[in-house]
Amino acid sequence: MSVVAGTRYWFRPKASDPEGQALRFSVVNRPVWASFNPSTGRISGTPGANHVGQYTDIRIRVSDGLKRVSLPAFAINVLQGGTQHQVSVTVNGPGRVTDTGNGIDCAATCSYSIAEGLTLNLTQQAAAGAHFSTWSGNCSTAQQCSVSVSGPLNITATFEADTSPPPPSGNTLAKLLNFAETWDRNWNFGGHAVTAAFNESYGKWDYTESTYEPWLFDRATVGYRLFELTGNSRWSNKFLSDFAYYRARIDSQGIFTPKGQGDTKYSYVTPFALYERLTGDQQYRPIAKRIYDRWVSEWPSNYNANTSFWTEREMAFALEAAVSWLEMTGDAGARMRADALVNQWSVVSGSSGAPLHTLAQHGEEFDNPYASMKMTSSWMAALYFQAARRYYAITNDTRVLEQVSKYADFMNQHGIVDGSAFNQGYAGVKVPYYLYGIGTFYDRVTPGEGDLDHCLDVAGIFKFAIFAKQQLGQSASTAQTRYAQMKACSDRNFSDWTRDTAYLPKYRLSPPRKFNWQLRGYYEDAQ
Repeated sequence: MSVVAGTRYWFRPKASDPEGQALRFSVVNRPVWASFNPSTGRISGTPGANHVGQYTDIRIRVSDGLKRVSLPAFAINVLQGGTQHQVSVTVNGPGRVTDTGNGIDCAATCSYSIAEGLTLNLTQQAAAGAHFSTWSGNCSTAQQCSVSVSGPLNITATFEADTSPPPPSGNTLAKLLNFAETWDRNWNFGGHAVTAAFNESYGKWDYTESTYEPWLFDRATVGYRLFELTGNSRWSNKFLSDFAYYRARIDSQGIFTPKGQGDTKYSYVTPFALYERLTGDQQYRPIAKRIYDRWVSEWPSNYNANTSFWTEREMAFALEAAVSWLEMTGDAGARMRADALVNQWSVVSGSSGAPLHTLAQHGEEFDNPYASMKMTSSWMAALYFQAARRYYAITNDTRVLEQVSKYADFMNQHGIVDGSAFNQGYAGVKVPYYLYGIGTFYDRVTPGEGDLDHCLDVAGIFKFAIFAKQQLGQSASTAQTRYAQMKACSDRNFSDWTRDTAYLPKYRLSPPRKFNWQLRGYYEDAQ
């Protein structure tokens, strides 16, 4: 494949899932002048004169969350050439105009030199609390402006402030309870009748000694939370059944044996605390202690800037283990441990209010430029604040309120995107980035339709932030707006995953662990 410097190049692979599940693309050895859309697999951009040369071993992969396939490696040759024209972009109101493939990013009045024959694909991005109004000048389309460069261009985008946040459309718990049926392996709920075509690719699973994925994010505790939210003894019985299965598979090192490999993110103290609360029976406390001790040895109480691995998820589960052991026993050591972990969050967050760490530390990227980029994960942060809220309930430590208030502010500024950024069908739906930083995001995987799966748990962050800001005497209006947007986003996600194919579950959970994190998020909303 060849492209002349100063002209636009693009390639989009064809891919589909037989059930219509969302696909996520990734790329290896992306040219520095090109951008990549993880939702479509499209690689595009305009190389400059300084990019002349050959770019080899480019590989595009696609996954539905369970399986991955890859195109053969290919190369792009950038050749000399190009006549340039001036393109003037004006932005009126709170928003910006971008075309990453052509280096356009404008929030006021900007001028660019673009090669003749190139087609611009300008995307409007409204700021928080605003919406897009109109294009004018050389562009008059609805949402995205596409125009060919044959001479000088003048393009204006106008944005207007929102008058009110979009409201959620209905009862979140009622919708979640539909998906709880699938979570409980009631595959035929809602009038469907599954057949042999329903397999692991669509979320089918069973209780086996090698099955671990449905237990991530603490399946046993989710059963108890359903009982708390509904008062239905069906869910307390489910909790007792799943807890019995889970505790019987914790080894002498505190590891869940179906997963093994020393993987502590499947090791939870919380269901042991809830079992004692429900029954008064303390006989399984030694097993819980094994898990707590494993987290103490696995995750340091204090931050080391030279650590090779750090994520909000591991911070969350380490704090959750300490808080649960403290709730069970009143142990002073657990109180000190939890205190130190809360302090660790503040240390890593620094003045930004978000625990920015490199993508290499996050385990995502090990080659630059991505490896050294500092970012934070929205939904992993939600897990941390779930544990931190429980710590606050015990201690009234206002550091937690300050943390969630600052993180919500950071996320409001950098961590939310309009759905039109990846699919015009989601225009107006505000979606959280998976990994993002100051004015940047991990563009190999986010934004995309999969990010809607985490709107409900991110709503929990903003719900807690509203409470925190009220306690701290701060304005909560922006957090309230974002909270409503995340709830509306979760409504859309529920709709997307309610399917008509009668030989598969109506309320689809793929991957099965998804319900665990969504119910955890809603539980925060209900507090």
